[in-house]
Amino acid sequence: MAHRKHLAEFVVSALILFSVRSGAQVRPFEPTPVSSLRTIQNVLASPAGEIQEVKCPTGFILWTLLQETRLTAQQRSEVQRVLVRPSMQRNRTSPSGAFRIHYDTTGLHVPSLLDSSVPPNAIPNSYEAYVDSVSTLFDYCRAFEIDTLGYGEQPSDGSRGGGPEYDIYIMELEPFYFGYTTPEDIIATTPNERYTSYIHIDNDYRIVRTKGMNGLKVTAAHEFHHAIQLGAYGVWSDGDLYFNELTSSWMEDVVFTEVNDYYYDVSLFFRQFKDSQKRSFPFNFFSMSSFLGYERSVWGHFLARRFGRNVMLEIWEGQKTQRIFPSMRQVLASHGTSLESEYALFNYWNYFTGDRADTVKYYPEGKAYPRFEPNGTASFSGSTSVLLNEAFPFSGQFYEVSVGTDTITAIVTNNDADAVERSDGSLRRVELRFTVGIPSGPYHVLSNGVKVSLVVAAPDLWRSFYLSSSSKSDIPFAQLSPSPNPLRLSESPNLALPVDEPVATEAEVFVLSSSLDLVFSDRFRVTEFFGNRFVLVPSKNIQSKVATGIYFVVAKVAATEYRWKVAIIQ
Repeated sequence: MAHRKHLAEFVVSALILFSVRSGAQVRPFEPTPVSSLRTIQNVLASPAGEIQEVKCPTGFILWTLLQETRLTAQQRSEVQRVLVRPSMQRNRTSPSGAFRIHYDTTGLHVPSLLDSSVPPNAIPNSYEAYVDSVSTLFDYCRAFEIDTLGYGEQPSDGSRGGGPEYDIYIMELEPFYFGYTTPEDIIATTPNERYTSYIHIDNDYRIVRTKGMNGLKVTAAHEFHHAIQLGAYGVWSDGDLYFNELTSSWMEDVVFTEVNDYYYDVSLFFRQFKDSQKRSFPFNFFSMSSFLGYERSVWGHFLARRFGRNVMLEIWEGQKTQRIFPSMRQVLASHGTSLESEYALFNYWNYFTGDRADTVKYYPEGKAYPRFEPNGTASFSGSTSVLLNEAFPFSGQFYEVSVGTDTITAIVTNNDADAVERSDGSLRRVELRFTVGIPSGPYHVLSNGVKVSLVVAAPDLWRSFYLSSSSKSDIPFAQLSPSPNPLRLSESPNLALPVDEPVATEAEVFVLSSSLDLVFSDRFRVTEFFGNRFVLVPSKNIQSKVATGIYFVVAKVAATEYRWKVAIIQ
């Protein structure tokens, strides 16, 4: 990434670039880039529909920042006078001395409190009282996020804005915008880029979904954390920006738990995530996309519920030296678990929302979240039924199947974290097979004797749960034979041997010919997938030891011995 001393000319050049590419008419220059950011919104929006409502354009600004190499010299030269700090009529510092608040007393940008009418009206000549509220709330957020939670300090901008204080500009923003944080000067380039910044906030919070002081509260918590992110932790890649918005949206509820603006965005996650599995509307959970990240703040709530709110700080501290995804993997490993296991459990938790919520075991505010809309539905009424779909690496899918008078929810999670690390976004085939017969691989027994099996490549990279709507509980797992059986060595990466033993226990595996000659033996650890425990024997380990035929397979764990007959095909 090329080094930049000042962002103004760069960001607005990109806005012009995307205006031209999208065919939009370039508007006259304005004091802020807010209106122009709609152009980027339209470009990023999926063909499947308009992008989600944007309350904080910070992600757009940062995303544009990271597109520098796509701009021409001519575009750069046209923007010297755009995206500069606005000039306001007055300014004063907050009680703590940490912030300098800039505002007008006449004209379009005059701040004001709102009355209690519906819809609310501005209270005349209340601008000083509004500035008092801004000062108090930002001082409170700073003390909470830095002193109480332990996040790093945002850097000083020197004398910009009239002094070393952090600058807040109160302005009439475009409708629906709450505020945004603008990166300004680079203060470090290694290992990633860190910036000074300043914040714009709305002057009355009248034309937003959460109005008045509550709108100001969540904006202060949200935007100040962006300032911390940019100054104390830095930016690696545009692919990580979802986590900036995810964290700032989560922080709103941490600092002001009585205000729940984040419900709007979390509802979007539960209602529309199913569309992310379409080729025309791709959405990998751990990436920037047409969804900007607000809706995924539920991941922050999940992690904080599981490990305490300090886990988010640990991830950001790790982000100082590596990108967000590997930082999450490392932090969760330090808690004795894995990102793969926690993401599968996260998808399981997402079943228990709305009328199915359990606020003691799962999300404390889960009753306010809607039910997850399924990726697909089906009815089972015959001897065999197959549901086919595709999934991105590290994605979760919900399927609902009517079986008699019950509805079965299949929660299927791809946990190929290594694919995310290597930026492999290719789709994986998913097959759910329902039958009254005996499947060849692992399966669950459903209502009326129906059985379901998940057929995927590399099954150890998948997790599945099956829940009954009638009981709102898990369906017992059944495994009557090794999987797959027959074992086609050229097609299946592993032979899964079911055992009732603790994870990580060592098992000694023996393969004997039909004449009881020992042809292979080795030791493998017990692992868990499909909700049960198995010994996985890699096909490549036995391929040179066997020919096509029937074999006896024995697994010994401590004093317990398991025996099976397996057909092996070269």
